Amino acid sequence: NVVVESKDPNGERGHTMYHHGSQGSISYAEFRHLGKDGVLARYPIHFHKMRNSMRGSSVIGASIWDSHNRFVTIHGTDYIVVRDCVGFKSIGHGYFMEDATEVYNFLENNLAILTYDSDPLPDQALDFDPNDGAGYWWANGRNAFINNIASETDDYGFRFEIPEGFYESILQPDGTIQTGVEVNSLSFIRFKGNEVHGTMKYGIRFDGHPDQKDPLVIEDMNIWQVWYAFRPDMYNYYIKNLNICNTAYGFYGREPGAGRVEGYTATHIGNYVAGFQDSPQGLITFENVTADSVGEYPIRIYGQEERNESCDVHFRNLSLSNVSDGWDGARAQNPKESPALTLYLHDFFGTNIDAKVIPDNQSRSDGLDYLNLSPRFD
Repeated sequence: NVVVESKDPNGERGHTMYHHGSQGSISYAEFRHLGKDGVLARYPIHFHKMRNSMRGSSVIGASIWDSHNRFVTIHGTDYIVVRDCVGFKSIGHGYFMEDATEVYNFLENNLAILTYDSDPLPDQALDFDPNDGAGYWWANGRNAFINNIASETDDYGFRFEIPEGFYESILQPDGTIQTGVEVNSLSFIRFKGNEVHGTMKYGIRFDGHPDQKDPLVIEDMNIWQVWYAFRPDMYNYYIKNLNICNTAYGFYGREPGAGRVEGYTATHIGNYVAGFQDSPQGLITFENVTADSVGEYPIRIYGQEERNESCDVHFRNLSLSNVSDGWDGARAQNPKESPALTLYLHDFFGTNIDAKVIPDNQSRSDGLDYLNLSPRFD
């Protein structure tokens, strides 16, 4: 097989770059000791501002290892397939989309191992990217990730990072370019069957605020042996079949917005199964949740930062077992007095019984008589 490597890995490292109008694909080649540390655009495999001029080109079965600057970079390029690749040991993010205009790219069955936290690159395209060692990093949802794995990465397994108020010109399905598109409004083509384990901090952390009719859909996600499993700083999402095991935190909601989680299994969680900490907003629903061997107060409703909207969190068909100290209820900890932060537990206290749980420093004009169920609810 073809091997591409630097003549002197300890000296001036090499890189490969493909430009607009290039032709061909890569299959079962090895890229080793490439990438220039701290230098923009010097990556082992770099598709550079090609838009759709190489539509359908692919990287299949490549091995990229001991990189000083990423594994595969897709920059200003669309319709690239990256499949069955292994990336091992990179400074900065591993599989990377560079400027938030990249769309219709397809990543499947890839592996990212050991991506190290680094510094932002000089003159990089997106100043909000800290280059902190994600296995997979991208800023435009209109791409597909299927059956990829991240392991032993520094900060994130998968990081989808895009702030509000960021506009770009985006390729449309009919081949035209639409200007002035707010990028965080674009949902995923598909995100399914991906897995993270052994990361130093987060399994996955996602931004985004698409239209309610076209939510961010995350399916069949497995996360284990990380600190924070899943941080959803996003609105209008649908998570189906989320499996988390051996983590400190499960659904780590710092700034979650409206969304739905259906089918969530959490086992051996040191702290909470689902938390709504800083500024949760909107309607958030959980259905078919099973948690075993988890920390006390598996549900936390905090709301400690300023919020523009109230937040209603619903749990239906919640099964809890082996909860620390037997305290299988919920905890609120000094939330803001307004807007309202409310937890609804359906069938938790018995069939067809709906319970409404509020922080003790908030009140409701709803005609209900609230009970103090301490210490089960704190």
